[in-house]
Amino acid sequence: MPSCRRISANTRAVQVHDISRGGFAVKGLPEAWAKGKMIEIRCEGGGLTKPIKAEGSIVWCHDGIAGTEFMSLEPEAASVVADYVSSRTS
Repeated sequence: MPSCRRISANTRAVQVHDISRGGFAVKGLPEAWAKGKMIEIRCEGGGLTKPIKAEGSIVWCHDGIAGTEFMSLEPEAASVVADYVSSRTS
């Protein structure tokens, strides 16, 4: 799984549990970060062909895991995510 090294102004290493074309689930965000918080994302490794950078939002939190939604994803990053998802579902 890819790792996210930068989330918002604070750099956080988090564990990615799931990634899709619309966002991903992560473990390791600060508990104070609640649903609706806007975040800046940088993910790399774990099968991604290139690092991705995006803006996103936390859409759910449960048992220490948070779901995020991509709010702004450049076309090249969207292509990297799509390739990653396709390689896992083929």
